[in-house]
Amino acid sequence: VYAAVGSSLLIALCAATFFLYDYYVRGESEASAAVLETKRLFVRFISHEVRSPLNAVHLGLEALTAELRKFQDLVRGSHGDLLNLVDAAVLSWLELSAEMMNNSSAAEDVLDDLLNYDK
Repeated sequence: VYAAVGSSLLIALCAATFFLYDYYVRGESEASAAVLETKRLFVRFISHEVRSPLNAVHLGLEALTAELRKFQDLVRGSHGDLLNLVDAAVLSWLELSAEMMNNSSAAEDVLDDLLNYDK
C-alpha cells in the first residue's frame, strides 16, 4: 500500500514538475516571440529613416567619385603638356643664359679694345 501511494505521489510530483516547466518555458518563449516581433516592427518602420540618408550619401559619393575621376583624367592628360612647357622654358632660359654669356664676353672684348685703343 505504501509503495502504491509513494509511486502515485512520485508520478504526481513528476507530472507537476513537467507542467511547471512547460508553463515557464512557454512564458519565456512567448516573451522571446514578443521581443522578436518588436524588433521586426522597429526595423520595418525605422529602416526607411535609415536607408534614405544612406542612399543619399551613397549617391553623393558616386557623384563625387565621378567628378574626382574626371579631374584625375584631366591631370593625367595635362601633365605631359606641363612637362613640355617646363622643358621649353628651361631650354629657353639656358639659351638666353648662353647668349648673355656670349654677349658679355663680346662686350668685354669691345671694352678692352676701347680701353687699349690708344696703346
